[in-house]
Amino acid sequence: MKIYDVIKDYEFLENLIRGIDTEYPFPFIYEFHKYLHDDGCKGFLVTDGYGCWMPVSIKSKKGFKIGSLLHPPLQDGIRMDPDDEKEFLEKVLSYFKSIKLCHRIEQPPNYAIFHSYPERSAFCDFGTFYIDLSQLTEEELFSNLNSKYRQAIRSAIRKNVEVRFGYNELIPFYKLYLQTMKRSKMYYKKKEHFERLYEFLKEDHIHCSVAYINNISVGAQLTVFTNYGGYVLYAASASRISVAGAIKYMQWENIRLLKKKGVKRFDFVGTRLSNVSGTKLEGIQRFKKGFGCELESGYLWKIDLDRNISRVRDELLMLKMKMLHKTNKKDIIDQENHG
Repeated sequence: MKIYDVIKDYEFLENLIRGIDTEYPFPFIYEFHKYLHDDGCKGFLVTDGYGCWMPVSIKSKKGFKIGSLLHPPLQDGIRMDPDDEKEFLEKVLSYFKSIKLCHRIEQPPNYAIFHSYPERSAFCDFGTFYIDLSQLTEEELFSNLNSKYRQAIRSAIRKNVEVRFGYNELIPFYKLYLQTMKRSKMYYKKKEHFERLYEFLKEDHIHCSVAYINNISVGAQLTVFTNYGGYVLYAASASRISVAGAIKYMQWENIRLLKKKGVKRFDFVGTRLSNVSGTKLEGIQRFKKGFGCELESGYLWKIDLDRNISRVRDELLMLKMKMLHKTNKKDIIDQENHG
């Protein structure tokens, strides 16, 4: 195994991995690693030396180093079969332990769906809905939508719903994002986070979209992309929307835009495979499925590489939270496995 600092070794990596800016997902690209570096993380690409690559970030919290695997490994830009992926992951973990790269591998981002998991890791079933943009024409993509979605989109067009794109939409996006997160009583990121994403990824790899009804913003999302795929990282909506098809129309316009840019895959990012009946997630996942998506099933996983230090750290954190009368936020793995 070898590990390369993307910031320091970028020119070397450019020659080693042809087309890294377009044919690999966004966690591989130089601009995203510049963003990570600015955010206080170290970004790396780890390889077996035979064409298999995986992006990793490391952050340190008071000396406790946490690793995040930002995307499943790719062999020459293609997903590996589950057995080969598992073998690669086991070798990576062994290598990380030998060089003491980090104490813990945390749950990956919800867009990173692995097809296997290492021994002794905590894991849960997880998936994502996606559309293969490369094999279908725009007309075929539209015909694959749920028939009610097609009607709703046509209705939104007739009622003059407008979808706007670009950096200038970031402030309207953030206002809706803030409303949505507060309404759901969920943690939200500061506006500077999104401004920095735009600063580093620019229009080449990111776009913001907002849906308007009579010049009033009602829906918004932020999509990050390379030719490999586009990922809807953040989405938001107003509490009341007078035109029912407005959000569906915005999503369809996003799909059309990425198709025109030559992006091969549209990823709605993150789907629970457990029973979500009766929850808010049921409606969100039904919304995604209606766009004629395929379901990719896999896993999220995490593991402590230094169990003793990790246990002590968790005990101290638990004590601190107890003194503050707070509870630790559960990740998706703990939510799925322990409720």
